[in-house]
Amino acid sequence: LALAGAPAPALPPAMAEGKDLATAVPLDAWMASLPAPMRERSVCELALPGAHNSGAHGVLTVPQEFLARHIGEQLASWSFLPKLVAPFAGFSAVCQDLPVAGLLRAGVRALDFRLGLCNGEVYVCHTVVCTVTWRQVLAEVREFLEANAGEVVVVMATRDWEHKSFGTPEHWERVQRDMEEVLGELLCRSPRALHLSIEELCASGGRVIPLLQVPRTAQQTLGIPINGSSLKKSWLPDTKTVEAMAHIIALWRDGGLAKPERGLLKFLEIALPGIPRQHAAQANAAFRNFLAQGPLHIGAMMDFPDEETVRALLAHNWACPPEAQEEVERL
Repeated sequence: LALAGAPAPALPPAMAEGKDLATAVPLDAWMASLPAPMRERSVCELALPGAHNSGAHGVLTVPQEFLARHIGEQLASWSFLPKLVAPFAGFSAVCQDLPVAGLLRAGVRALDFRLGLCNGEVYVCHTVVCTVTWRQVLAEVREFLEANAGEVVVVMATRDWEHKSFGTPEHWERVQRDMEEVLGELLCRSPRALHLSIEELCASGGRVIPLLQVPRTAQQTLGIPINGSSLKKSWLPDTKTVEAMAHIIALWRDGGLAKPERGLLKFLEIALPGIPRQHAAQANAAFRNFLAQGPLHIGAMMDFPDEETVRALLAHNWACPPEAQEEVERL
């Protein structure tokens, strides 16, 4: 797999044509612009841009419980300390430049939220408490979909790893109640939402596909449970470099894991731990080289997705309509 800095391989003719078509597609309405055969596919069978740690574009504060594990309870209890260290924590916590509304307008259709509690409110979190609440990001999704009738958005929510106390039945009742109150009729309530085509979802009005990882101690009242039957990602915890990431996504392609399956969302993880901004440009460049090597019809979860990479991914939805896919795969 070619890495950033290496020349991209020449595109097969069908993919080159798809890239040209995708260049002109409005990113805020790319699903509505899909060829008719592609709108008969589910979200699981599309080249689907996703935003890793959606909403993590700013830092409000650092949780005291996190600080206590690193500097001790006494220092962590100093009231001024969480906000004092917030700017430094942002180096490892911030994964996006754009708010959720901006990500959606930029072509992202899969949002990956990690949640926690701060001052009695449910917030988007990524170790730190980010600057937006759960209700705020849901409102941004609603506003976008009301303005773009042909689009569908996947909304995934899990407890942030460091917010270990965010797991009571009351917390997750609130998470789901907020979704009901803010998104309402836009929620797809079918347990087969990942099997339905884009056309079917739009016709039903349920254009938000909710996937939730609700703790066993709480009751899931809406959406699809996040488990191995609904979601699969290429993420491995020991992936530390762009080269390692490139190797893993190549293994997915070569081993058949990147083959789309209706009903199962699959995402290549174009993200690395440490300082996400430091790696993002090179990771995205390596992913674009990967995309030039053959068709792809699953999702990609990206840190700092840029327009060039989003369009390179979307091009696969134009390059390979079902009747042409076998021919392209032989090239």
